[in-house]
Amino acid sequence: MNFATTYFRRWMLLLCAWQLPWPQSALAEVVYSGIQDIAIPANFDGVFLNVVTQQHATYEFSGWDLNPFFGGLGIANAPNFQPARLGTDSGDSIVPLSFGSSISSSLSFATGYGGSGAEDNSGHLGPGPSQFTAGQSAYLGFQVTRNASVSYGWMQVTLTRDGIGVIQDWAYDPSGNAMLAGATGSVGAAPIIIQAGATQAASASDAGTAVLVGKDAQFTFQQSATQGDFSGVISGGGNVNVTGAGGVRLTGTNTFTGTAAVLDGSSLTVTKKDNLGAATIDLKPAAALVFDSLAANNGADNTFANPITISSATSTLSNTGSGAVVLSGSISGDGGINVSGASGVRLSGTNTFAGTAAVLDGSSLTVTKKDNLGTAAIDLKPAAALVFDSLAANNGASNTFANAITISSATSTLSNTGSGTVVLSGTISGDGGINVSGAGGVRLSGTNTFVGTASVLDGSSLTVTKKDNLGAAAIDLKPAAALVFDSLAANNGADNTYANAITVTSATGTLSNTGSGAVVLTGSISGDGGINVSGAGGVRLSGTNTFAGTASVLDGSSLTVTKKDNLGTAAIDLKPAAALVFDSLAANNGA
Repeated sequence: MNFATTYFRRWMLLLCAWQLPWPQSALAEVVYSGIQDIAIPANFDGVFLNVVTQQHATYEFSGWDLNPFFGGLGIANAPNFQPARLGTDSGDSIVPLSFGSSISSSLSFATGYGGSGAEDNSGHLGPGPSQFTAGQSAYLGFQVTRNASVSYGWMQVTLTRDGIGVIQDWAYDPSGNAMLAGATGSVGAAPIIIQAGATQAASASDAGTAVLVGKDAQFTFQQSATQGDFSGVISGGGNVNVTGAGGVRLTGTNTFTGTAAVLDGSSLTVTKKDNLGAATIDLKPAAALVFDSLAANNGADNTFANPITISSATSTLSNTGSGAVVLSGSISGDGGINVSGASGVRLSGTNTFAGTAAVLDGSSLTVTKKDNLGTAAIDLKPAAALVFDSLAANNGASNTFANAITISSATSTLSNTGSGTVVLSGTISGDGGINVSGAGGVRLSGTNTFVGTASVLDGSSLTVTKKDNLGAAAIDLKPAAALVFDSLAANNGADNTYANAITVTSATGTLSNTGSGAVVLTGSISGDGGINVSGAGGVRLSGTNTFAGTASVLDGSSLTVTKKDNLGTAAIDLKPAAALVFDSLAANNGA
């Protein structure tokens, strides 16, 4: 096909482009597209792109800015979008820019509709220093106009002669300031520039200097003993490495998009969500990601969407601020996490990490859906809390957690603050106990072996589905708390016998049996409180009990006793259709 003829046809299609306003939220800061990787088809239509709205299509639409076609062999532009050229004529070739090049009014821009390209090496593709190399990534500079306001930016592209090209990403500054090619945020006029693939170590004099890190480049902080503070802006598509026992603390508004690797035994401390840009976090063995000085603000400014990869069970997420940290990005890897700090960590992403999530002394881990925990085992240390929050009422369908839980202290807490019941189908083990709180309650369905006390706190409930759910735990029912026996089959009590000791502290505690088989309680029931017995299956007592409150048998239920010691000094209150059954008492003249 004759390229000149094709190019003429392209010009005939350039009818008009409308002026779109700047997004109001973008006026104060650099707008970065993120990695887009938009294909440039190897045909006459190519792809049409609006850099402000990010709309793109393989057909012409109103408001398009740029139209590369034939894989990038030809490039057309609308009046609102002007690529940097060799000259100011609208047909002059577009020129490539190197990483870190300044883009401003000092470059050559045309006006009106424009185009660039040629079948031979006389266009923007070719072997010359002012030409794009086919198949290799490079930058083009541009100015884009909206409502008579001019902004400068860059676009990273891979152009071809006979294949599919790619628009990788772009950025522009609506304030009209000069942009540096590859910068994903404002870096000022004289940053440290680390070219693609290069490596550079930070020095003490760099502490407040902006850094522009090229793709696959490495910017390394080495702090052997004391923590280093870095307030400069880190921008670009490259990587940051933190090594040394001292670690580094970031305080700048960063926009880099590569990986922040925290190497063995080091730490990366952040003070606000903007410190991490769009980077992926890679925590190596014994590495720590520390959230420091974050204010309590309902999580609004404390939400980090950065993906986190964990390679070791010794990695730590520590929150030393007064506000809870929310991690909405994915957490993956073979490792686990140690959660520390009084404000704790809240998970909201879909995570796949497979190690152990250890919640250290006095801290908390909050989950909002079952996908938050991946396949991780949970290890609750003294005074640690696993909190289930915002889980909707859905009959347990999406609220079932199969994660194994180890409890090392009686002061550990399982709290459900959502409207739906949390179902724990994994094993619960350890020498500790649990405190169950929250109106939604907790339902156990696994075979558990923990030996501490299961305290059901005020107004909450603990539901069991088989005798193995409670291990050897003692039960402590607080005011308005309920111990619910659910889905127990009628089997003469064989599998429905619970030897767990139960303490009741209030007359409002409830023992509820919603199954078809009677629940047999052989353990002692003690305390100043009483019990409310409900459910058609009823409850059968066979232990020596000393509770002193009232045993209320609610409508349609039954309480069965097998010896006089079953009832302690309790008063009996029989509600409508309730039954007090004396069973298996030997004939002994009433003795």
